[in-house]
Amino acid sequence: MKELKLTITDPSKKTFRFLKSIHLYISTDANDEIELAYLDDINSSSNTLN
Repeated sequence: MKELKLTITDPSKKTFRFLKSIHLYISTDANDEIELAYLDDINSSSNTLN
């Protein structure tokens, strides 16, 4: 994964201000969870996070 873009589309006027952090994990039946990406200290007044 090179990039992940999260966008709030409905309601269109909402932002990601409610998030403090986000962590993305992946796992399989054969393998444990591993963290792929994270973003801490989110203070976004936008409806999009990259």
